[in-house]
Amino acid sequence: MTLIYSFLQKRKMHENQHGIITVVIAYVLSAAMLVLGSDAFYNINSAAAGISMDTEEETNVIGMSDRAAQSSTDPSSSLLQAPLINPYHLEEDSGLMNLASEDISGYEDTVYLFGITLADNDYQPLMEKMQGYVAERKEIELAAAKKAAAKKAAAKKAEKLESLSVQVASSSKTVTITKADVTMLERIVEAEAGGEDQVGKILIANVIFNRIIDKHFPDSVEAVIFQKNDGDYQFSPVKNGRYWSVDVSKDTKKAVERALSGEDFSEGALYFVARKRTTSSSVRWFDNNLEWLFKHGGHEFYR
Repeated sequence: MTLIYSFLQKRKMHENQHGIITVVIAYVLSAAMLVLGSDAFYNINSAAAGISMDTEEETNVIGMSDRAAQSSTDPSSSLLQAPLINPYHLEEDSGLMNLASEDISGYEDTVYLFGITLADNDYQPLMEKMQGYVAERKEIELAAAKKAAAKKAAAKKAEKLESLSVQVASSSKTVTITKADVTMLERIVEAEAGGEDQVGKILIANVIFNRIIDKHFPDSVEAVIFQKNDGDYQFSPVKNGRYWSVDVSKDTKKAVERALSGEDFSEGALYFVARKRTTSSSVRWFDNNLEWLFKHGGHEFYR
């Protein structure tokens, strides 16, 4: 105390109460520093660090907001954020974070078929099976086409076998008759001479054959039967419809068969007329323009 008093005397501060309090505080602090050491008072890093961390955190938040605003207008900013963001929260040891660095040599042969991933060793056998299926279908279609062609050829061959070559007695020419022609011959003979005897029926068929080989008439059974002259059918049963309504008798079938076998009584006749059933004007045309040959049953034949 003596020393302090001397100091105060020298500084003339013993009469100033504030000065005394200040000196006492300084003395106490000096004593504390000597006892505790200066680190207890100067190591304030923790407090300062707390203030600094808050400030840095606020700065980082502001920086991230700026980046978010920038990313909406600048696509390249997403590249800057990519290393800082893990949107799927994957762990580094999960195996997915390091996928880019893994060996993917086993995936280069992967093929996608209908949304299903197939390795090359699975894809090739599947393609071979599909190609085999396509080839099999082609073989089946080809076989079906060949079968249809063979059936068609057989039908033509059968039709040809069923056709007949009729020798016309009044000429050296022959007439080829098919099964359909035979049916038409039977109808027209029945319609024209259903009440006649066998020869009378054969004569109607003979006239049709004679017309086929004559250059002034059509060259087929059908064309001859349905021929028109000035808009009228040449055979009256076709004109009045009787041709379609007749029932062909066995006798008529037999007569047509005989005509097809070569029997000919026509002497080359190309026309015939039933005088009693025909108008006088029609009969007059026959008499004035044609050569009368003979009469059999109810018909007269001309050339």
